[in-house]
Amino acid sequence: MQMTGRPLLPLLATALLSIAMSCGNHENTEVSPDFAGRLAAAEAISSSIEADEARVAIAIDAGKKGDGEVASKAIQGISSQVVADSAAADAAIALARSGKAMEATKLADLISSSVERDATLSKIAKMGD
Repeated sequence: MQMTGRPLLPLLATALLSIAMSCGNHENTEVSPDFAGRLAAAEAISSSIEADEARVAIAIDAGKKGDGEVASKAIQGISSQVVADSAAADAAIALARSGKAMEATKLADLISSSVERDATLSKIAKMGD
């Protein structure tokens, strides 16, 4: 019986994500199993539009959970810069609301549009406790 590589793609993506997450100095190097699986699923989507939509959802959910690293990885995988900028803005605001303004500021730095980046940074700066 001959198997194609396609069924193994999610497992390979999860393994690669685990290896990538263990590189460098990170405060929290573990990705929750839920996010690792979701990122692997997004990587396995062949339609770039569908994959981008999945990554946007992952980035925003990660921001809400206070996981800037996962949000960043999801955003960096988005193929459309306009979509990536919008997702970074939304995820950064969610991250700031979760009490992680410094990580939110770093996430906002991924926004290529200076107007959108400044607007997002302004919202982060104006958030109170």
